[in-house]
Amino acid sequence: MQRGLLRWERQFRLRLAGMFYPNDQATLEAMRKTEVVFAKPAMETESLIRGYLMPLASSGNISRTTLHEMAGLDHEVEAARRRAEKEAGEDDLFTPMSPFTQAVQTSGGTRQTEQAEAGGRPPDAMREA
Repeated sequence: MQRGLLRWERQFRLRLAGMFYPNDQATLEAMRKTEVVFAKPAMETESLIRGYLMPLASSGNISRTTLHEMAGLDHEVEAARRRAEKEAGEDDLFTPMSPFTQAVQTSGGTRQTEQAEAGGRPPDAMREA
């Protein structure tokens, strides 16, 4: 079905360009070379990023360029934006949120405990007294 849709779209685009720009060979050639692609569904992309890219990135086993490309981002654009943020002093403006962490003193020493999400306010905190 996707192949048929792409074929129909291409023919439609070429006919339309021929109607509006019949003497403009550059436009007609650009329309011939244009390729339409379908993006992956959001759930598939999220699964790819969470299950594959983030583990590779956090362990240092993938380049930032590859990470950006596989996530569908333009590495040069992202690099330029990061440089601009650093120059503007905005580098620490949006820091990654970390889960709730606390140190617990025990008889065996100190250990870290973590909670993935802070529970927030108790449900009755906003009730009037």
